[in-house]
Amino acid sequence: MLFRSGVIAHFEHNVRRMITLSENAGIPLILIRPPSNLRDCPPFKSLHRDGLSHDDLNRWQELVEQAKAHYRDDLFQSVRLFEQSLEIDDEYAATHYELGRCHLLTGNPDLARESFLRALAQDICPLRMIAPLENALSDVAADTDTPLVDAFTMLEVECPNGILGDAILVDHVHPKFRGHQLIANALTQTMIERGWVTPQFDWTERRDRVYRQHFDSLESIYFARGLRELKALRAWAVGRADGPTNTQEP
Repeated sequence: MLFRSGVIAHFEHNVRRMITLSENAGIPLILIRPPSNLRDCPPFKSLHRDGLSHDDLNRWQELVEQAKAHYRDDLFQSVRLFEQSLEIDDEYAATHYELGRCHLLTGNPDLARESFLRALAQDICPLRMIAPLENALSDVAADTDTPLVDAFTMLEVECPNGILGDAILVDHVHPKFRGHQLIANALTQTMIERGWVTPQFDWTERRDRVYRQHFDSLESIYFARGLRELKALRAWAVGRADGPTNTQEP
């Protein structure tokens, strides 16, 4: 916990320093709250809470195994069993994630999103941005009157049930083409609102034309390389969680 608080403080210090350097150089700066894949990215690493007794660990394991055994026949029972396991240990990130998948498949997207956020918060290997870092970023933006583009919230609306996932992201954080374009649009709008640029009357049409031209200019090898890198990432992440899947889910 002490290490995490140190990381958060150092992050805030670095952001403030970047803002100061930009101001001193007369260079406008925009901060971005990055997206995080909640729905389709299991935690990278889960750990049990400190002080968990041997008996409690055995009971926790028993409940989790029973929950998984009901994936195909009774997801509501899986939910109940996962909730019981979390009463024993609510710090194991993968359990929150698998509970979120169950909530999603049983028609409770709000509870699913809650569980996915808990899974993100408890991830011991935070390759996605955790809430304390987001709060620090927001506080610095407000303190320094630095514009902040909330890519997380903006891209949520592009996903089913408003839960960030593979619908708009290619992995745990990186957007698809559409996501990058939406972020670019938001950055441009911020620059216009701040008076940093003056758009021409037909700038949106020209922008969309450039988007299409750039996409059409990419050779097939570009996409092949991307798929290879994505496959490698997914192979590296195999086994992080094995929650229920359903290709028919919304």
